[in-house]
Amino acid sequence: MQSELKLYAGGFLLALLVSSTLVLVVLHRLSRVLQSRRQQSLRDQRAEAVPRFGGIGIASGFVAVLLLLVLVPLKEKGIDLRPLLGGNLGVVLLGGSAACLLGFWDDLFVIRARYKFAGQVGIALLTVVYGPVVESINLPFFGTQISLGVLALPLTMLWIIGLMNAINLVDGMDGLAGGITMVAVGFMAIIADVWNHPEWALVCFVLLGAVLGFWVFNRPTASIFMGDSGSMLLGYLLAVLALEVARVPQADVVHLAPVVILAVPILDTVFALFRRYLKGIPFYSADRDHLHHRLLQRGLRPWQALTVLLGLGMLFGGLGVGMLWRAEWQGYFVLLALGLAYMTLYLLEYEVVLNPVKHLRDQPDLRRRRSLMVHLAEDIDLFLSKDHTRQDLLQSYAFWLSLAGIDRFELLHQGRRLHPRSAEGCSTTSFRELVFREEEYEVHLALDERTVRLDSDVKGELLDRVTHEFLRQCVQRKEPVERAALQVLQSSRNFR
Repeated sequence: MQSELKLYAGGFLLALLVSSTLVLVVLHRLSRVLQSRRQQSLRDQRAEAVPRFGGIGIASGFVAVLLLLVLVPLKEKGIDLRPLLGGNLGVVLLGGSAACLLGFWDDLFVIRARYKFAGQVGIALLTVVYGPVVESINLPFFGTQISLGVLALPLTMLWIIGLMNAINLVDGMDGLAGGITMVAVGFMAIIADVWNHPEWALVCFVLLGAVLGFWVFNRPTASIFMGDSGSMLLGYLLAVLALEVARVPQADVVHLAPVVILAVPILDTVFALFRRYLKGIPFYSADRDHLHHRLLQRGLRPWQALTVLLGLGMLFGGLGVGMLWRAEWQGYFVLLALGLAYMTLYLLEYEVVLNPVKHLRDQPDLRRRRSLMVHLAEDIDLFLSKDHTRQDLLQSYAFWLSLAGIDRFELLHQGRRLHPRSAEGCSTTSFRELVFREEEYEVHLALDERTVRLDSDVKGELLDRVTHEFLRQCVQRKEPVERAALQVLQSSRNFR
């Protein structure tokens, strides 16, 4: 046991050293060469550009240290990774590398959601064909096992794809995705060691060191982001390691403890999909209403929000380990985890939890407004071409902005404010200001927090399309904008 602990510590420290060194190389050398083409989006917490290639350092450190440990004769120490390299560990390294490359390509060129999903399906299919598959699971409430049969392959693929996207979704605040991963991997290492899987415990400690080597540069305020290359890699590794460490000894059964250990990203993802479905938003469209966004909106600083979520992750991790520690009580541990998840959503004041009846009743109107906003934006040139004067043009533009939840904007011509006529019209503090220019015209949009909370990526694209078309047609009109335009802006509040 003592020799195993030394190996765990050695693998952890070696991965920490290699990963931190490689992240420094990426930060100060490669990031200047690999200039990402990704544009800033409305959901970004940081307005300034930050290198987003930290996943390269994590992947390189993890793979390099594992391959080094394979070459070192460790059999007499009770751990031998060489047999695993030709089996499931080889699949883990190959699949993890593919996930990292897919995310890296997305960091550079922004792959469309359908193509990224197709790549994730291919990686998951490769894994289930050559690697671990969930054949049976342990049901905590009934104290029995259930064979998945023909559902084994699709459910395993769903688990892998789901976690790849879950870690990607929680990667919206400095240090969060890496911190959640370290907490989860730490508890998985405990499970692996207790259930006599020392090889996989060593793999967990190596991954823990590799992520920590990156996290010291990613904690608030981050100097580098992991990007999709890092989040997809970590999501894949967490999914596959969970299948290995939670396999009951002398049985082809997977325990459900990792589901509880990974409750924070799973809860955030499942609730995001549910929330977007209710609001009529595509499931792949980003918004600013995740758990960490809610904490920040309540006035917490990034460090405080990160501490809360990592503490929540440790609570769930403790409940997951408790399911194995006292098997006869595992049903109660699951109930505690469900109660903790509900209290989290309740305390963060999600409307569907606080007042589900009213929230569900308001959804049809919200969907209709969003549908009208999208359809008008798609044919915005035709919509605005029907206006013969700048006065009518401004009225139509203000109407579309009201559908998007924006009631404050300025129109300037050669630096002279045409709308609103006084500076007081846009004097309140905004979460973010967008500026659009077309020849001598400018539009300044003041966006508050609730404006970008819903469907921020799609809304950002639509704002760009509609505003540039509005400015283009402003250039074609000759007569000045009248004072009455201010009344249009005020009446547009009725559409919110």
